[in-house]
Amino acid sequence: DPLDASPVRRRMSRVLIVEDNSDLRAYLTRLLERSYTVLSAADGDEALDLALAEPPDLVLSDAMMPGLDGLTLTARLRADPRTRTIPVLLLSARAGEDARIDGLGAGADDYITKPFSTRELHARIAAQLATAKVRTDAEASLRASEDKYRSLFGSIDEGFTIIELMTDDEGRTVDYRFVETNDVFEQQTGLTNVIGRSARELVPDIESLWLERYLEVAATGQAARFEAESVAMGRWFDVYASRLGGPGSALIAVVFRDITDRRR
Repeated sequence: DPLDASPVRRRMSRVLIVEDNSDLRAYLTRLLERSYTVLSAADGDEALDLALAEPPDLVLSDAMMPGLDGLTLTARLRADPRTRTIPVLLLSARAGEDARIDGLGAGADDYITKPFSTRELHARIAAQLATAKVRTDAEASLRASEDKYRSLFGSIDEGFTIIELMTDDEGRTVDYRFVETNDVFEQQTGLTNVIGRSARELVPDIESLWLERYLEVAATGQAARFEAESVAMGRWFDVYASRLGGPGSALIAVVFRDITDRRR
């Protein structure tokens, strides 16, 4: 039976059923308990307490219930970091586009109209669990990459920063702000508390050549290596700048070293 494929993995998935009708709640439990670990709640308040105490892998909730209904429950789950990414499927007797938009607008991942077939319910749940797993794996991979990236740039003895070019109301590039720096940045520049602030805010008299160089890198996509003096900062720098992202990106990665003593 294709509905029972990968039974071990599915039994490990925890599905929270939220339904105020006891007969329907029992029916849904019987449909799903062969494939999943099933929890159940008779109303939205009970479901929210269960979800926050031990987040399930998926929530299957009636949309219209007394008290805390499925739409409000979904919004509450989305508002809490512990449950923000849990897939939510809403069940409702209301058909039509408006009802579906209401459900998806509340943050639900899918909207199933009653009556529904057993096969449809299983397929919808399996699809949402599969999507959630892909998203979780991707986020874990991204976190691992970010950790390696931060470890790398945190360990080098050169300054590193990501800057973002800034434009005025007429679309002209007039400045750049600091998005991220490593620990050596302050030592190499003498600048502190720079994240989110612009170059001209930190060094009002900073030379235009820096913006011109970075603008050229952003426009061409060609990395640049150069040495230049900032009289305003009283330092010489050896700089390597490269664009992050494709054409149109305003982000520039800059690796640099203070070479003032060598130049003098």
